[in-house]
Amino acid sequence: MDPDTQWLYQLLAEVQLEKFYLRVRDGLNITRIEHFAYVKESDLEQVGVSKPAQRRLWDALKRYKTTTRPRSWMAKVFSGRAPDGTDSGPGGSDPGSRGLPSLIQDSELVLGEKLGSGSFGVVRRGEWHTPNGRVLPVAVKSLRSKQTDTLTDFLQEVTTMQSLDHPNIIRLYGVVLTQPLKMVTELAPLGSLYDMLRGRQFEYPLARLWLLAAQIAAGMEYLEGRRFIHRDLAARNVLLAARDTAKIGDFGLMRGLAEETDHYVMSAHRRIPFAWCAPESLRVGSFSHSSDVWMFGILWRVEREGERLERPPDCPQELYSVMRKCWACSPSERPNFSQLTTLVAEARPMEVQATREFSDTRKLGLLPNDLLTVIDHGLELCEWKGQNQRTLAVGWFPASLAAPILPASRQPPAQGPRGSPSRPLLGDPGETRRDC
Repeated sequence: MDPDTQWLYQLLAEVQLEKFYLRVRDGLNITRIEHFAYVKESDLEQVGVSKPAQRRLWDALKRYKTTTRPRSWMAKVFSGRAPDGTDSGPGGSDPGSRGLPSLIQDSELVLGEKLGSGSFGVVRRGEWHTPNGRVLPVAVKSLRSKQTDTLTDFLQEVTTMQSLDHPNIIRLYGVVLTQPLKMVTELAPLGSLYDMLRGRQFEYPLARLWLLAAQIAAGMEYLEGRRFIHRDLAARNVLLAARDTAKIGDFGLMRGLAEETDHYVMSAHRRIPFAWCAPESLRVGSFSHSSDVWMFGILWRVEREGERLERPPDCPQELYSVMRKCWACSPSERPNFSQLTTLVAEARPMEVQATREFSDTRKLGLLPNDLLTVIDHGLELCEWKGQNQRTLAVGWFPASLAAPILPASRQPPAQGPRGSPSRPLLGDPGETRRDC
């Protein structure tokens, strides 16, 4: 961004018109505040500024001229650096605490390996050397293009992220306003859920996958409550801060809903993730909380056929039933994320304990006290299917060997949202079964 016209960006941003920055600067040749004296309504209409937006702009100009120290949008959003030079952002306190985003100097960043790239530019691993001497691991998104649409998406993402505060949503630390523009966020060192599912799908605990699903639902419930539509909820945009901690990221396509509407209709010629879009999004470009729910339902498995996904072989029936609810053709028949958070919590897979050793080359091997995550079970079944949490192997085992988990053997449960249940969901393994 040209330092000489940073005032123009701040002025437009105060009235939510920052996307017109390049059009106003270059199209109308506005480089000084005095130049607005020669601008007509027709000039602003020519660059896409509507009449209601023009009124907001003229009002902002009056305030700019009459106020000696205007409180700009930039100051409100990026007040991590106070006017006296002190640092009130994440660099000045506990890195885990939530503070307002900061204006970051490019010299404070040390960039490392590339983590990803796209039409917007490149994301790199980095370190932020904060003014008070703290060093934070970060991810740095650099804007490659100066095209208006790309800049608009970048600014939209920054504006959105600065208002978000949830443990399952990637946190924005701040931005660099010198060229190239950079967005600095917390680092999720284990990469994306997509990479994990593709690379380690046969050696990942099913109980942990349920926990990640519960966390993603909780993060989306938070966005839903703030009337945000993500529009790009995919496994590649869910990042792993730790083995048992998922965070939703990439808010470039996210849009806020006005109070009087329940959906957003996409303008023509915009990029959308066709492969996991809801039917109404593909037909008429309509996005809503319900279309995000559809995306949540296909988050865990990528298929190329244009059909509803079959139940994965190692997916508990309870969780698959939740996925099916997300794929209702009518948006009104899908659960909202508040309901979905409860449904996922209630679908927590049952866990049992092996009572003795079991060895059969065709079955799931067990040692005494092995903890098992149950996939298929029922009082009428002689054998249950499950995953051995010690070996991560999946297979069938005699149901008679399953017993309730003893308190001394159970690991402290990683709680999902709202204190998810740890009890068995479909019967207790201690109940009497049909003789097998």
